[in-house]
Amino acid sequence: IWISCVAVFLASLLGDSMIWMLNAKSLKNEAFLQAYQNFYVVMNDLEHTLADNGSTEMEEVYLQYFFKTREDDYNLCFRTFGFAQNEEVWKEVYNHTVFSAEELADLEYKSRDSVEYAELNLDGKQYLILKGEQIPGYQIYRIEDITYVWDELKKLALYMMLITMAVTAVMFLILHLVLSRVLGPLRELNDTTRHIAEGLYDQRVNIQRQDEIGQLGESFNKMAEAVETR
Repeated sequence: IWISCVAVFLASLLGDSMIWMLNAKSLKNEAFLQAYQNFYVVMNDLEHTLADNGSTEMEEVYLQYFFKTREDDYNLCFRTFGFAQNEEVWKEVYNHTVFSAEELADLEYKSRDSVEYAELNLDGKQYLILKGEQIPGYQIYRIEDITYVWDELKKLALYMMLITMAVTAVMFLILHLVLSRVLGPLRELNDTTRHIAEGLYDQRVNIQRQDEIGQLGESFNKMAEAVETR
């Protein structure tokens, strides 16, 4: 019984793991697409705003005004001022987050759909960072809080574990009932056989079944009667 239950439990865990990984990939992909869409809208609006203004001398002022009027603290903008001690120096143009330009620049970015992105875990929250360099001398970031993705995956893992444990428990009960019904009469036959071998010829089995095991019990009782009458 235990071996069967362990096998069912392991098979369920394997299936759950595959389902969890597929869901994790799907949820992460949805989060990235949503972040990409938000980032694209910001960059597209910014490009049109700068094109309408035309002047490059007031770029920083336009950028500050642009991001301030959007009232979206997940947009960040920094301006580079060259290098100092082999490190790039940045000035904040718009940043209402705890992230610094140096922290964001040091992340390991990957490329997807012509956008560079990275993941960052901070204070128990998971962030998706998208980076754009459409304006020379400026670095623009879009930060998306994707903690909800991991919360959903944790809930999914918990539900799947509970379901797996419930299925295993039900399987244990079913196997216990089935094996008890099958092995119980055989155990009784074995005990009665041992008693007869010890000289207790009046021993009989009480198997009230209409299947092969019941027929075996009936034949055994006839044999025991034949042995007793000799």
